[in-house]
Amino acid sequence: MTTNLLENLALRPSPSPISCDKIYLRLHKQEYAAGDTIYGLVFLWVSAPVASQVLKLSIHGFEECTFEMWESEMNPDDLKNPIKRKVERHNKRDTIPRFEEVLTYYPRGFPLGYFCYPFKYELPQVMPGSFFCKLAENNTLRWNGIVRYLIRVYIDIPGANHDLWVEEELCIREAKPDLSSLPRSVMNTQIQSCFCIPRGMIEVSAWLDKNVYRPDETMTVHYTIRNTSSVDVQNLLIKLVRVIKLSGSEQKQHKPFNQSMSSSSKTLLHAVNYDTSTLPSSKDTSTNMEVLFTLTESGCRHNQNVTRDAVTTLTPQSNSQTIHATTHAYNIKCTYVLDIEVRAKWSASILLTLPILVMPTLDQQWLERTAPIWSKKCTRVQVPGDCGVDNSQISELFTGNPGIKI
Repeated sequence: MTTNLLENLALRPSPSPISCDKIYLRLHKQEYAAGDTIYGLVFLWVSAPVASQVLKLSIHGFEECTFEMWESEMNPDDLKNPIKRKVERHNKRDTIPRFEEVLTYYPRGFPLGYFCYPFKYELPQVMPGSFFCKLAENNTLRWNGIVRYLIRVYIDIPGANHDLWVEEELCIREAKPDLSSLPRSVMNTQIQSCFCIPRGMIEVSAWLDKNVYRPDETMTVHYTIRNTSSVDVQNLLIKLVRVIKLSGSEQKQHKPFNQSMSSSSKTLLHAVNYDTSTLPSSKDTSTNMEVLFTLTESGCRHNQNVTRDAVTTLTPQSNSQTIHATTHAYNIKCTYVLDIEVRAKWSASILLTLPILVMPTLDQQWLERTAPIWSKKCTRVQVPGDCGVDNSQISELFTGNPGIKI
């Protein structure tokens, strides 16, 4: 088994910015959905002349997956432990199109002092959700994957071997909480005896209390059984199923991620339409379906109507399993469905499915971050153009934000 499987996919730490105590970035919330508007504050302390005229904002990202497929062979010496043989190894890395925007421009160079630059930016309407899986494996597949976004604010210093910059992780979720569009599934079946004699109908409907969840969050499944037949409903089996679809190419050398940015890439980012259809069937594609937990609920007697709630948590039953965020990236697709199987005598099982959207786990360190002491001295500077923000909006958005006093 390859020992350096994670080397291609480890979260690459950003290099420490020069004079990190002179520039600070704070966003107005911890995560965003596609189409949201990002509001942020850039605090800048210029204590010496800077050979630059421009303060820039960029958002960039990448996705990558690595997976190995295995085959099992009988071990003549130990029948209980088959021999695993690696069939293929794939690695795919793509840079998500990026954009760059000028926040402010000083024709005569940056003035000395303490400054605060409020800004905003509207995200594209379609973006793959942030995703991270360090390592997962079963008898036939070993894989890991990542979809990551970064927001950077920097002073471009021509001719120097460094810029003055600050960078922060940008957490993207694929859906907004919306209680007005809860998924609902309804199925019914005709009950017949062995001689095809009708014995009535069973109708089952199920829906969730929310449309998006986080790992380890409480989830309530509401269900109604209308049993007008002469047979009893034995029970309901509720299963959380995860489907992972990976696409890659034979491992090869990829272009470095830190390639130069282009000011025209903002248009490119907005024009991208990420394909959310099923991945094509090919040699370098792997699909893995896994049941994360099973919940058994009681049924009802004949000629009885019941409405009940099944309460559980979005936590896998096995310690070796992890709930990952939903994403529809080019090379990684992670989706969840809730399979509900209703068992009754003299009938095939009634099957219902409910889609589940999972948001990324929030980083608690974000809440603990505090702005540097010198940020209290900063004078607010109006950012021109589309990125500009009214002072009244900033006061409203950042009131109560951890580490920021407006």
